[in-house]
Amino acid sequence: MRIVSPMVVLSACNSGTGTLYHGEGLMSMARSFVLAGASSVVRTSWEVNDETSAGIIISFYHYLSKGMRKNEALRKAKLDYLEGSTPALSDPRYWAAYEVLGDNSPVTDKNTGIVILIIAAVVLTAGIALYFRRRRIFSARSE
Repeated sequence: MRIVSPMVVLSACNSGTGTLYHGEGLMSMARSFVLAGASSVVRTSWEVNDETSAGIIISFYHYLSKGMRKNEALRKAKLDYLEGSTPALSDPRYWAAYEVLGDNSPVTDKNTGIVILIIAAVVLTAGIALYFRRRRIFSARSE
């Protein structure tokens, strides 16, 4: 299976852990996605709390949508969690399991440039058409 994705998020318990093979390293679900072609994987290193995970991942996606690099978005999401958590839930076992493996660049829509170009062309064409229409109307009034 070949994956063409800039990022895979594995918000599940122990997605970064696995079996250690001599000479190969750690074989985990996260590594499998990287080997299948994912540019980066967000994984966990131990069991995670579902409620905590939901908050961190939602915040992570929020920061990604603002154009942040993956590692920075995850860091900010963790800080947001810590700011809103109780002292008991601020223990690292609740929030520190998540990490980014691989490419840390921002997630961007590769079609954004094309969309902007098409919009610019439509606006330019409409502007030229409006100019000539007004010119023709103004000329007709002058005669």
